[in-house]
Amino acid sequence: MSRLWTPERSVARVAPIVVPRRLPLDLPWEPPWWERIPPGWKSPQNAIVRVQGSGQGSSAASTTVVVSASSTPAWVSSTAGNLLAIAVIGRSSSTPAISSVKDSGGNTWSSAISHVQGGSAIAAIYYFPNNPGGITSITVTFTGSLDAAAWAWEFSGVATSSPLDGSGAITGGSSASPNSGNYTTLNANDVLLALIEWNGTSSISGLTSGFTNETQQSATAGTLKCQLQPAYQIVSATGTYSYGGTITSAIWNAGIIGFEASGAGPVLTAKKEPMDIIRAW
Repeated sequence: MSRLWTPERSVARVAPIVVPRRLPLDLPWEPPWWERIPPGWKSPQNAIVRVQGSGQGSSAASTTVVVSASSTPAWVSSTAGNLLAIAVIGRSSSTPAISSVKDSGGNTWSSAISHVQGGSAIAAIYYFPNNPGGITSITVTFTGSLDAAAWAWEFSGVATSSPLDGSGAITGGSSASPNSGNYTTLNANDVLLALIEWNGTSSISGLTSGFTNETQQSATAGTLKCQLQPAYQIVSATGTYSYGGTITSAIWNAGIIGFEASGAGPVLTAKKEPMDIIRAW
């Protein structure tokens, strides 16, 4: 015989309701997190690291200078996402000019700073941020045949888009004291790239302290011999910087430019609503 249905058998069991205890009314009040952001706060930036550097001087007058595995030290295949940069110089009997800077991947590089002194000497720094990886050579092409030298870098931790910090400084002259002139950074965490180019075969001394000086590169094949002194400095505070040295009196170019570290978010200011913070990103 089947059991009879009764209303109480169809009622589902309900978990007991737990009523929380009242919080004491004398707890200290704190504003919400979005109202506790310090004025001008930015998210932390990544550390910048030099991955490699490689130089090449021309062994004969040419329209190109190439940094590759045959350079010293040998350039090795680049890592994706890193900044690539190259300091390049050239001397000619006529006004020199750079027509392009490209790498083994066919990418076109951008000019950061450039200057021609005395109608015969050019110095420049070009760069390529957020490279795709696997770059095995960089070629600088000039509009005419000349003596040239270059130094290429790879850095990790640099912003992958719009990495330039301002417009840098570059100038030229004819003396024994080449100097880039003052350059004021806008971002605290930068890598500063600098160069000095000068006529002749002499070495350089008295270089600005704080910089790591790379190996001097020479272009001595032709009659208009020239030298390149590349350098870099990783800084963690805004300031005014310059790069210079002492040479036997000659025509020269000198320049400096900064690249920002990656990872910095926009400047945030306290808002009344959290959605305002989200929109700021």
